[in-house]
Amino acid sequence: TSDLLTNHLINWTMGKNRRRINVGISVNYGTDLKKVHTVLESILKAHDYVLHYPDPSITVIEFAAGHISISIDFWVADIRKSWIQRSEIMTRIIEAFDREGIEIPLPQKEITIKK
Repeated sequence: TSDLLTNHLINWTMGKNRRRINVGISVNYGTDLKKVHTVLESILKAHDYVLHYPDPSITVIEFAAGHISISIDFWVADIRKSWIQRSEIMTRIIEAFDREGIEIPLPQKEITIKK
């Protein structure tokens, strides 16, 4: 809490039309995470509406049951188009993962039948 009072803060949205977008995605265990990072980074860099300052971030956030969770954060300049842009990035991720052989795990449930 003392950092909040003593350090310089930046409000990225004040007086601007910017918006931070978060996309969560999961990959199977055994997936090459460097390859995932490279693919995601190239998708974000390929779009003019993704701001390069602040830089987009790609972070492994959790080793969950059956998958590895990844968080993708990036900023766009026009809040009014942010949902369309988020959808486009998600579509590009699915297409790139299919092309690169990176699997998004399906939810799995174990069912026990008792006699």
